[in-house]
Amino acid sequence: MTAQNLATNAAVNPVIVEQALKQRCDNDAASGLQLIRAAKKGDDEKLRGLIAAGVTVDAEDENGWTALAWAVKNRHADIARVLIDAGANAEHESRNGWTPMGLAVKSGSPSIIAIAMGGLDRKDIAFPR
Repeated sequence: MTAQNLATNAAVNPVIVEQALKQRCDNDAASGLQLIRAAKKGDDEKLRGLIAAGVTVDAEDENGWTALAWAVKNRHADIARVLIDAGANAEHESRNGWTPMGLAVKSGSPSIIAIAMGGLDRKDIAFPR
């Protein structure tokens, strides 16, 4: 799913999109950090608005962590799904060597692992402990 599809197919707050577009013109890095903060907090509305405004889904924080890495670490499955659908890279490696996929496996959560794999959130997926 592209950012354009997300904007047209989901309930996206147009005010957030407008603010994000204005800020993106001013500072792409700050918009990326806003996306990361939204993912950390699990703020779906803000996240969708920023993606719809075209903010890069694989923007990095100071440690090289992406919004997807933080969503996975904090077990925000719905946020992780939105990011994956928007094209986030589950194999993006941070400065300390972590990837969202690695964090998903570490979490032990079958639904987080399935989402990070780009698969369906299925309860019948078995993973070794």
